[in-house]
Order: sequence, then C-alpha cells, then structure tokens
Amino acid sequence: MRIHFSEKKAMALLYKLEKHTIDLVKLSKEIVELSREMYAKWEQQN
Repeated sequence: MRIHFSEKKAMALLYKLEKHTIDLVKLSKEIVELSREMYAKWEQQN
C-alpha cells in the first residue's frame, strides 16, 4: 500500500476497511438471527 498511497492515506483507508468489516459482521449476525427466527416460525406452522 505504501507504494501507491502515503502512510496517512493508507491508515485512513485501513480505518475505513476496519469499520466496514465490523459493520459487515454485525449485519451477518443479524441475518443469521432473522433466519433462525423465520425457520422457527416455519417449523411451528408445519
């Protein structure tokens, strides 16, 4: 990264990547939980 970006710019980009990765993990956990809830509701109907 240092070849293409200054150290300051690289750190800013890494911070953004870290933040988006954390958001993605939270969203993935929410998807799993919603899927479990939907499956439980589906099981009750059958």
